[in-house]
Amino acid sequence: MSHDLHLWHQPANLAAPATFDDVGRIVLDMAQRPQSADPRFAELALGLVVRHPVAAAGWAADPRHEARALNSALWVLALPEADRPRLLRDVVDLAMPLGLSVADPQIGLAFLPDGTVLPPDQAPLWADLKQQLDQQAPPLTKAEVRKMVVTFVQKVLAPHGFQPIKKERVDAAFIRPLGDGHQLVWLSLAGAAPDLHIRVYAEHWNDEVQRIYNAVFENEWHVPTLGFALSGFVDCQSDELPIGTMAEVREMLRMLEADALPVLNLAAEAGGLLRLLTEPERFPLHLAQPRPGQPSNVVELAWMIVTKQSLKPLIVLWLAHSPAFDDRLTSLRAAFASRTFESNADIDRLLAHLKTLAR
Repeated sequence: MSHDLHLWHQPANLAAPATFDDVGRIVLDMAQRPQSADPRFAELALGLVVRHPVAAAGWAADPRHEARALNSALWVLALPEADRPRLLRDVVDLAMPLGLSVADPQIGLAFLPDGTVLPPDQAPLWADLKQQLDQQAPPLTKAEVRKMVVTFVQKVLAPHGFQPIKKERVDAAFIRPLGDGHQLVWLSLAGAAPDLHIRVYAEHWNDEVQRIYNAVFENEWHVPTLGFALSGFVDCQSDELPIGTMAEVREMLRMLEADALPVLNLAAEAGGLLRLLTEPERFPLHLAQPRPGQPSNVVELAWMIVTKQSLKPLIVLWLAHSPAFDDRLTSLRAAFASRTFESNADIDRLLAHLKTLAR
């Protein structure tokens, strides 16, 4: 016997349902609304198939194909026979962060994006079912998490022009070519299920800055013009984020889109590196317990004055004829005076080279 779920995105001009009868009326309304395929349906379908592969789960039709072919504002999703409670749970978990509502007319329950369960008096029963499923559920394997995360990260980055490339010793990498360089986002999973962690790094490579720097420090470790770990937005002492649960996966994706991409997008613009240097407050960190001396924004995180790499912003300022060049130079000299592996002689070498260049 078919077990159908109804999924829809609540229109802003319709009041949210307060009862399960309201849900029934909204479902009828949505079914009559023609609409091109909603990308939210496609994203949910992708996550669902990662958790429940088409052949193994026994889907009658591939949810990804259904989602792309829809011409209605309502998606009627037929669940396979096996393990339907867990399938329902996963559909609801995937739908909520996408702003989708889910109704199961067979059991008389509806689930709204804000976590509301209708009828309200059934919410405790749903909470008990979820708890039982959590206790029974085997943790995702590292390979399953890797496949899911790589797929989701690519979906976040692709609209911004990033394409997958091969990179040694990482699980996935994505590149965006620029007129004056390129950008790279790469990720690597560590640990063993269920205690999994992920390193996500964002890099910006500016050809001219790199050329000047490498001419002076030709034997230096090859690192980007600007680089930072995604984890630095919440913990600048670690380069890893937990990734063992779907909630942690969603949070990592949210940070990638809300925190890292705006930095990369600005850096990709003409004069973007200069704006990053002169407007660092636009990209604050979200540290739970900031301590003295810690960076407060992504610019300080990426260009902390602790290595010769911190000379690259000086090159950016020099190329732009920025009045901030002298202040940066003063700060660098003060910091390098007490360093072991860097010194003011390194700054002098760079300044001497800059004098030989025409701007």
